[in-house]
Amino acid sequence: MKKTKLRKRKGLSRRSKGTIGTLKEKLWIVFSVYIRNRDKKCVTCGGGAENAGHYIHNTERLSCYGGNELWYSEQNINAQCVRCNKWKSGNLTKYAEYLESVYGQGILQELRKKYLLPKKWKREELQELLERYKNLNE
Repeated sequence: MKKTKLRKRKGLSRRSKGTIGTLKEKLWIVFSVYIRNRDKKCVTCGGGAENAGHYIHNTERLSCYGGNELWYSEQNINAQCVRCNKWKSGNLTKYAEYLESVYGQGILQELRKKYLLPKKWKREELQELLERYKNLNE
């Protein structure tokens, strides 16, 4: 029996559970609100906390090479103002200084290692994180 027929028979659909992509999008929204509320100001210049900026950027195109582990990393993602995040491309020199002052020397290497390790997110992991950050935002 095909999976779609089995799902219909059990009354389940992909939409009821949410696709992996949909869960990632929902989680990003909740996670980025958490990050901005946690930091309250731009970690690179002290301005407003309008964005949640990545130190090491991730793209779907490069996901086969790794980087997925950093998508919801509280160390890799911190509050930034629009100016630093968008116009200054993350203001990475100041960002690196901030990370080392908060997490100590070696954090940049640790993040790089995590970036190089491929991670395939499971639906359950994403749902757990979504609930965690929803609760933290309350």
